[in-house]
Amino acid sequence: MKFKILFVSILIFLLGCKVASDNSANICPQAALSCITPVQFFKLKFVDKSNSNLDLIFGRNAKYNYNDVVIYSIRHNKNLNFTIDSTDRTNKYILFSTPGTDEFSIRLPNLNKDTLMAETAFVNSGCCGSLNITKLTLNKSALPFSNTNPTIILLKK
Repeated sequence: MKFKILFVSILIFLLGCKVASDNSANICPQAALSCITPVQFFKLKFVDKSNSNLDLIFGRNAKYNYNDVVIYSIRHNKNLNFTIDSTDRTNKYILFSTPGTDEFSIRLPNLNKDTLMAETAFVNSGCCGSLNITKLTLNKSALPFSNTNPTIILLKK
């Protein structure tokens, strides 16, 4: 029985590793089995269109509550869960992620919806690889993005 467990463990480890293109060395660490599905994170901030310093959800005189926010994935045909990111001492954000290319409908009650389109590509690097944004648009207008940190998106209402 011990032999079978050892054999299966070695087999899983070897199948999890890949060889570098020059066949010189394995580039997969021993923690190969801990790879997770790569995602991209987005931070949303709803601000007043006439004064971007007025946060509509987390400001002192907020007009909305975070429970009013609806983020709908068109690809997955469902509302997405999100969290509140308060890692920045001066700003709070709505934080959500995507495991691939998707289009999102983002709404607050009684306001026009916004459409966020994120195009992504899997980058086969290291053992697990990563997911990079290749194009990001908000209401069909191009947005800057980050592949190293969550992308911050201001929604002016």
